[in-house]
Amino acid sequence: MEKELSVLSTKIASLHDDIVDIKAAMKSLSEAITKLALVEARQVQSDAAIERAFKAIEKVEVRLERAAIQAERSKQASDWVYRAVWAAAAALGVYALKTLKFF
Repeated sequence: MEKELSVLSTKIASLHDDIVDIKAAMKSLSEAITKLALVEARQVQSDAAIERAFKAIEKVEVRLERAAIQAERSKQASDWVYRAVWAAAAALGVYALKTLKFF
């Protein structure tokens, strides 16, 4: 009977050690899952930030395109004004020469 108690005691001690190991493993797994959840949360935040950045870049691209179109229109208008000024100056010069009877 004492031998059976000794065997049972050994088995219980072995089970106790196994339970302690399982608890340690569970604690380690719990910590790993917590860290994984934090990494996942950061990943979601990063994805959202990247999405916002792409939307902002898209808006800037649209504005840049509009500015380029406006700059082209401004250049055309400026060219027309310079041509009109030169034409007026030429007409004034011709008028002055005719008035002074150079023609």
